[in-house]
Amino acid sequence: MENTLGKAIGIVKHTFSVKNDAGDKVQLNIEVDFTTSTDSDVKAWLVSNRIIAGQRPLRTLSKEELKNLDYTTFIAQDIGRKVKSREEQIQTLVSAGLSEKLAKFKLDSPEKFQAAIDKYEAALEESE
Repeated sequence: MENTLGKAIGIVKHTFSVKNDAGDKVQLNIEVDFTTSTDSDVKAWLVSNRIIAGQRPLRTLSKEELKNLDYTTFIAQDIGRKVKSREEQIQTLVSAGLSEKLAKFKLDSPEKFQAAIDKYEAALEESE
């Protein structure tokens, strides 16, 4: 198994407070060594952290809105912010000037959408 991510991260210093069962609060300064962590471990920890961050805003959605998010691609740094339903996301993109068809394409296939934009921009540069 590869551990290129763990080696790239290295050792991370972190300060945090912990309260034990007796009610004592202690501040700790620690180092976490990722150098031997496999890439799959690092990815799992990252996703786990983002899922925990996203649970509170997801709770505000209806069952149907939650089901509509199935197979959605989320931007990691946006998880934890207010979750927009699929319809709200489409409406935001349409308000920004995309057709409804393109808005759905952007939500359903973000990599393909970006590739199409890149191709379009490259063609524009060639024509100049």
